[in-house]
Amino acid sequence: MSVLESGRQELLDVVNEIPEELSHAQVSSDTWTILEVLEHLVLIERVIANQFENQLNEGKDREIEEHPVYRSAKRSPAVEAPEYVRPTGQYKSLTEAKIALEKSRGYLFHVLERVEDPTILEKRSFKHPIFGFMQLKQWLDFIGYHERRHLEQIKEILEKIRVESPYSKES
Repeated sequence: MSVLESGRQELLDVVNEIPEELSHAQVSSDTWTILEVLEHLVLIERVIANQFENQLNEGKDREIEEHPVYRSAKRSPAVEAPEYVRPTGQYKSLTEAKIALEKSRGYLFHVLERVEDPTILEKRSFKHPIFGFMQLKQWLDFIGYHERRHLEQIKEILEKIRVESPYSKES
């Protein structure tokens, strides 16, 4: 199983166990809710799929060194998301967010299905805000590692909710 597939499966395994009421909880004014984290993942995947489509249609071949994208799974250092992938509170339920995740992955796979020569994924690239230009092939791994990063964020949110909840303390 690829990093792309395993990252999504690990994410869904946890998300499928989250009670709806916890998906809206915000543990502090400067953190995202679980629904906002999921929205961010949808936005990222759409941006990447759009970039893939552009690069496959109009991109230029170039030699790019591989980057340590596995580091994207780590929660530190903290990285501020660019404005265009910040959540806006678009989803009102986990079901909505999961459908959007499914659609964004479907779009990415639709774009990838049109690749006749897989070596193009090593020849075409676009810029990542931290790593610089990355091969399309590496972007696929990045998505999986990035989802793992945010899976850890979701787990942190759940832990904080449980610790701070009046129902988690014995009377």
